[in-house]
Amino acid sequence: MNWIDVDELREYVASHLAKGPTEPLKPHWDVILPAALDAAYGTIWGAFAAKGFTQSQVDQWDRGAEFQRDIAAWFALKRLAVIHPDVVGQQHLTELDRRPELFGTNEMPAVVLTVDGQAVYPEGTYGLVTTGPMRTADDLFLMDPDDTRIGQTTRW
Repeated sequence: MNWIDVDELREYVASHLAKGPTEPLKPHWDVILPAALDAAYGTIWGAFAAKGFTQSQVDQWDRGAEFQRDIAAWFALKRLAVIHPDVVGQQHLTELDRRPELFGTNEMPAVVLTVDGQAVYPEGTYGLVTTGPMRTADDLFLMDPDDTRIGQTTRW
């Protein structure tokens, strides 16, 4: 599922390359753009799946098209920057990279998944914080609380 199509991405990438509306992208973009679109969707889906959201929840995300457009353009233009570093600068790429917003950083919390303007809670279980067993009496290395050696220096 994609929020945007290849033609919309092609127009968006062309605008970042300062090409006029009648100046088409070269044929090699026909391979790069669909791959970038898929990579962007996978990145978005992966970020939310790790938090426990289901695919149907992610597919309804209000800001899906916005993030997919920027991340797909980032993937595509990053490939161009490898070949022609003088065409796309690092600052330009950094501004298009929305992945830190998806995953969150020390300075910025992760973006909230909203559907119709309302925050959505994860329906799945993958990635959610869970608790371990509350009783550990049967663990292999449990110390006897009545052991008289507790607190004494050991030879190891």
